[in-house]
Amino acid sequence: CMWNTSTGVLLDRCTGHTRGVWSVAFCKTERVLASASADASIRLWTIGAGGGARGGECLRKIDGGNSSAGVLKVRFMVGGGQQMQVVSSDADGNVSVQMQVVS
Repeated sequence: CMWNTSTGVLLDRCTGHTRGVWSVAFCKTERVLASASADASIRLWTIGAGGGARGGECLRKIDGGNSSAGVLKVRFMVGGGQQMQVVSSDADGNVSVQMQVVS
């Protein structure tokens, strides 16, 4: 769920993960949210632009590997050529970089 922290109003609900979410990251420049889940996936979500615009649509599902605990952490980073990438880690100590996840 995404909430307005000033008013406490629910803005959007992101549904799709089949197990709990361990981590989220926000990409301010692309207005995208990434979530890392115990279901071993990373999902990228739209963020509403304000003024009543809705978000919460799943843009992409990324396989996060085979760890029994799923994907624990997720972060955005800018790669070469200013393209957005997602970096994730799991309980088995694996770190993954997903290239060009947001264009």
